[in-house]
Amino acid sequence: MTLRGSGHLYVAVKVNGKPARFVLDSGAGANILTPEAAQRFGVTVNEQKVRATGAATVDAGLATVRRIDIGQASLENETSVILSLPPQLEADGLLGYGFFRRFAVTLDYAGGRLILTAPNKFRPVPDATVLPLKLSGNIPFIPAEADGKAGLFELDTGAAGSLILFGPFVAKNALRARYSPRIETITGRGIGGLLRGELVRMPTLKLGKITLKSLIAELSQQTSGSFYDKTLAGNIGAEILSRFTVTTDYQNKKVYLTPNRSFGDPFSQNRSG
Repeated sequence: MTLRGSGHLYVAVKVNGKPARFVLDSGAGANILTPEAAQRFGVTVNEQKVRATGAATVDAGLATVRRIDIGQASLENETSVILSLPPQLEADGLLGYGFFRRFAVTLDYAGGRLILTAPNKFRPVPDATVLPLKLSGNIPFIPAEADGKAGLFELDTGAAGSLILFGPFVAKNALRARYSPRIETITGRGIGGLLRGELVRMPTLKLGKITLKSLIAELSQQTSGSFYDKTLAGNIGAEILSRFTVTTDYQNKKVYLTPNRSFGDPFSQNRSG
C-alpha cells in the first residue's frame, strides 16, 4: 500500500492477471472499475444499469470481474460497478464494499502497509479504541461528536479531506453561526461533479475516548446526493484517519483506532489551484 500526498491510498493489484492501480475507498458501496480499465482487462459490461450516487446521481454499468489479486489475497467472480472516475485520481478503479467485507482490513498509515486478516483470526492491539460500526447501503458509519453534537459519520478512506458535515446536520444544530471566518470554496470532486462548502476551524471531534482538537471541517453546501443525507451527520476522511492505524471489521461490526506518530500534527487544508 502506498499513500500519495493527496491523501488517497493506492494499492497495486492484478485484474485478470494484469497489473492495475486501485484506490482503497471504504466510502464506495461496491468495487468500481473504469470503462477504460474494463476494456483493457477484458471485462465484459452487462446490459444491466445501476445508479451511483456521490456529488450527484449518475448511471453506471455492471460487470463480473473474474479475478482481482491483492497481494496473496484474491476476489473471484466479483460483481463490480463500471463507472468513470475523476481523471485526477489516476486509478483504474476503487476497492470498496466488495473488498472490505471479506477481511479485517488494517490500514497502517504511518508504515504505509495494508494488512488483511480473516475476521475470525484478527486480534486488536490492547490499547486500541473500539467503536461500533454500522453498515447502511454498504457504507460504514461510526458514532462521533463534532463540537459536542453527536451523530453517525461515514468512515471514508477515499475522501482526502478531514471532516465534512452534511447540510441537514449543520442546519439542525445551527452550526454556521458558531464559526468565523468561514471560507467558501470548491472542496473536492466526487462522482457526478464538484463539491462545494465552507471551511471552518472546529474545536473538537470525539471518537470514543479519543479527542482531536482544532481541526479543519467543511460545512457542505450540497443540496442533493450522498452529501445531503438527512439522517447522517457527515463524513470522516483521510486527514483524520491518517493519524491512526485503522482496522475495519465489517463482519463483526467494529472499528479499531490506534493513534500513530502523526496524531498530534496540526490540521491543514490544501487550497492551491
